Amino acid sequence: GAGALKTGMLVQAEGMIDGTALVAKVIGVHGSRPTDRFRERPPQALNQAPDRSEAVASWVDYQNRRRLPPGR
Repeated sequence: GAGALKTGMLVQAEGMIDGTALVAKVIGVHGSRPTDRFRERPPQALNQAPDRSEAVASWVDYQNRRRLPPGR
């Protein structure tokens, strides 16, 4: 009853922790550039998670600016 419920919740929490750790590990190992894919640990991947959305936004902005023809 209560014991099984507690164990199930514990396993679920551990799975969630493992999931986030796995994601962080994949991001850390792979990095953002495809050239970093087979390296042990790219140097820029350490503090990457907080400003990744900011980098994506600036990259999209750059793409949109580049796509527009000049003077229009």
